[in-house]
Amino acid sequence: DGVNGLLFEPRDAGDLATKLRAVASEPEWMAEMGQAARDTYVARYSIDIAYELLLTAYLRAGRRPERPHHPAYFPPPRLGYLSAY
Repeated sequence: DGVNGLLFEPRDAGDLATKLRAVASEPEWMAEMGQAARDTYVARYSIDIAYELLLTAYLRAGRRPERPHHPAYFPPPRLGYLSAY
């Protein structure tokens, strides 16, 4: 709490309002938390990290992944499948 975001009590509008006022009154703190959140995302959930985790899972299971050489591979859309790619 306060490192890469703020937590508030569920269903407590007063607590949420207090937290929103706090970050609105301190834009530098809000920017720091935003950068910390981005750093956390990149460190844990980037395509490279996800690829390494998936590859490790396949190797531990004793199977070779279909496309280990192309971490950004996305299969072509199937009929009836909408995609933004």
